Amino acid sequence: MGKPNRLNLRNRRISAEIEEIAAAYCDGQQDLILYQHAIALSQCDHMIAELRVQSVRLIDSLSDLAPMAEARRGPFVGGDISVHSDSQQNCTTTTAIQLDWDAFQRALPYLDRLNRIEQHFWSRRERALKMFVAAQKRLARSEQA
Repeated sequence: MGKPNRLNLRNRRISAEIEEIAAAYCDGQQDLILYQHAIALSQCDHMIAELRVQSVRLIDSLSDLAPMAEARRGPFVGGDISVHSDSQQNCTTTTAIQLDWDAFQRALPYLDRLNRIEQHFWSRRERALKMFVAAQKRLARSEQA
């Protein structure tokens, strides 16, 4: 055999996290149907969290590209701030804010797409939660009978 596949290792780790969250949702109840709904709910929770992390990474990566772009285009785009500022630190701060804003603007189309995907998972999570609650109610009724 060769080296373990990184994707398989990552999937096992994610799978373990999802199973742990699902077990917490089930709160010790040993019902397979309830557990399956908890898994679906946990997968949605995991994907929503990952999409939010990806959004931050996207802005950070584009923000890291901003100093290179500024070096190519010259001083601050909004005007020559260094002439009017009291200190070099103020100029640096203003330029950094502008670069962050530029990075955010470049990220907007990607963030919009990630937001649509996140909305899809929120809808899916809502359906999974309704199914989970319904399964809990059926389980409670069957235990009372």
